Amino acid sequence: QCSIIRSLAEEESCVMIGRCADYVLREHPDRLSVFIYADLDARKKRVAERHGVKEGEALDIINKTDRRRASYYNFYTGNKWGKYDNYHIAINSAVLGIEGTARLIADMAKLRAQDEE
Repeated sequence: QCSIIRSLAEEESCVMIGRCADYVLREHPDRLSVFIYADLDARKKRVAERHGVKEGEALDIINKTDRRRASYYNFYTGNKWGKYDNYHIAINSAVLGIEGTARLIADMAKLRAQDEE
């Protein structure tokens, strides 16, 4: 996975979700690492709608998913998953919603690219 992530990043601009890409590309000069989070109520609502379950079941899904993500990230990087200083920016997606969060990230990438010119 590491070699594929590095290869893709060298070939062209791309978006990597998960897979410890922030860590794998930590030395890449054009990397923009973003951690997206939301408060628990917003997450429960979104997961319940997405999976067609009640909020109690959604909470179980969230907890299992978070444990799996943290375990994977912590094991392969030696860093702590979700720790803000592993990323350039952390965004609460409950504030702007999914589309607004995506626009914010795209705008940040554009601004960063302009600064490098």
